[in-house]
Amino acid sequence: MPSIATARTNYTNALVAGGYVAGMPAHDVVTMPRRELWNFAMTDLALMRALCENFYRVGRARNWNWVQASTGNGTTAGGDLGVPLLKGQVNATNCGGFNGSLRRLAHDVLALNNLTNAGATTPDTFITNPHLQTIDPNWPGNVRTLAEDFNTLGAFFFIAHSWNRLGADHYDASTNSIAFSQVSDLEWCKLTRPPGCTLDAWAVTVNHAPQPYGPPPYLVVRTGVLKANRHHFPIVAAPGYPGGVGVTQGFINALPDLSGGWGTLLLVSRSHVPAAFRAVIHYP
Repeated sequence: MPSIATARTNYTNALVAGGYVAGMPAHDVVTMPRRELWNFAMTDLALMRALCENFYRVGRARNWNWVQASTGNGTTAGGDLGVPLLKGQVNATNCGGFNGSLRRLAHDVLALNNLTNAGATTPDTFITNPHLQTIDPNWPGNVRTLAEDFNTLGAFFFIAHSWNRLGADHYDASTNSIAFSQVSDLEWCKLTRPPGCTLDAWAVTVNHAPQPYGPPPYLVVRTGVLKANRHHFPIVAAPGYPGGVGVTQGFINALPDLSGGWGTLLLVSRSHVPAAFRAVIHYP
């Protein structure tokens, strides 16, 4: 690895060559006061960790917005994937866009040329670990339980996800998940559609602690599905809850359709929803 002085010169020159001037996000990430990246250039691991943390801090400070499409943040075909976000030309992208911008900065400025997206994607539908924060400071989570609201649980519903890998270590700039080993580390609950179900409802496999609220097994249902079928639910929770039906029509009516611009979902015990509703979603 280069000396601190050499790394500082190399990174500064690379920022200039890339057109990343003072005031642009890329420049802020590399030159963050008291966290200048050349001070972490002793190992790839230390540099990569510092890069991810700086990138995440800059994103939250700039109110970067996580959206479903990365339109506007460049393309691989165009040779500018990640550049618009790094230059401050756009303020919104998706997980692949955030991690593409991180990869661009790593390659073009820090010479971390082995950082790759290969082996760092999943088609899974899943819920992230609780008490997570994303790079988008305005998205508090879009999954709740009967006991914990969206802000308190801090969990996010994903259909597919993309991040980066350096050797055996995985890095997700969009959730500030650093040096994890495998996709299951990101997935608190893996979700699968019940056979015959055409609605937005999923059966749940809990990968690791903590256990969701209520006794297993669990299901996840989108708010719109609950509201369309609220007539199957009681007005008052059954006696003995938890252990009887706990989701009421009033609870469903009070659920917001969106949280941070994303559709909301309920993670709930099978025992807390009535059999008539489970029949509708083909959950036994």
